Amino acid sequence: MKFTNKMNFIVYDFETTGISARFDQILQGGFIVYDSNFKEIERLNIRSRLSPDIVPSINALRVNRLKMAEVLSEKLTFYDMTNKIRQFLSKYKDCFFVGFNSINFDEEFLRQLFWEHFYFPYLSNTNGNFRGDLLNLVTMVNAFNSDTFEVQKNDNGKISFKLEKLAKANNFDTSNSHEAIADVEVTLRLMELIAKKNKSFFETFKRNSFSKNVEDTINQEDVFTLHNYLFNSHRIYLVKRLLKHPSYKNQIIAFDLKYDTQELTRL
Repeated sequence: MKFTNKMNFIVYDFETTGISARFDQILQGGFIVYDSNFKEIERLNIRSRLSPDIVPSINALRVNRLKMAEVLSEKLTFYDMTNKIRQFLSKYKDCFFVGFNSINFDEEFLRQLFWEHFYFPYLSNTNGNFRGDLLNLVTMVNAFNSDTFEVQKNDNGKISFKLEKLAKANNFDTSNSHEAIADVEVTLRLMELIAKKNKSFFETFKRNSFSKNVEDTINQEDVFTLHNYLFNSHRIYLVKRLLKHPSYKNQIIAFDLKYDTQELTRL
C-alpha cells in the first residue's frame, strides 16, 4: 500500500478517566482534519459526561485539570459522544491518523469506544487509512538529527519527550496543555516542523506506517538500521535480516551486527 501526497491527516487526542482502555472512559476528544499541506479542513472538540459506572483516577483528573462538577454536568452522554465521533470520522477515508503516544493509548481507547457501542472498531487502519504515532518519529529524528527541534531535559539530566515539554522547548502555545484539542494543535505543529526540516525522515515515517511496507523494505535492504527509545536513551542497531519467524509470521529474526560473527561460526 502506498501513501499518497494528497492524503489528509486526522490528528487526534483524548483525555480520559485513567490509563486502562478496558475500564476507563474518554472525557474529552479532539480531532482536527488537515490537508496534505497542513491546512485545517474541519475539527471536532467534544466532551462527555462521566458514566455512572466509572470511577475516575484522581491523578488523571489532576493531569487533565478537570473537576468532578464539570464531568458530571456535561450535556452529552458517553453514548452521544461516541455517535458524534463516529459520524465525524465516517466522512473521511484514505487518511493518515496521527497522535502523540497514540498507538498504545489513544488508539486503544478509540477502538474500545466503538467496540463497546457495537461499531466497527478498526477505523484507523482500514478503508484506505493509515495510522502513525508521532512519538516514534520524534525520538527517531532526535537520535539521527538532533538539531531539527529543541528538547528539554528533566531533573535527572535526561531528555524528555513529553508533548508539553516539547511544546515549551519549541515555543509553541501551551496555555491549554492537556486540553484534548490543544494537544492536537501542538502535535500538528511538531509534525509540520519535522516535515519541513527533515523531509526524508517524515516520508519514512509515513511509508512505515503500513506494516507491509516495513517488511518489504527489510527484505529489499537485507541490512538495515533499527532504532528504539527505551529508558530515556536511544538504542540504534545495524541489523542483518536472517529469516521470518517460524511461528510468529509478523516477526523477523535478525542479527545484531555489533557482535563478531566469527566467534559464532567457530562454535
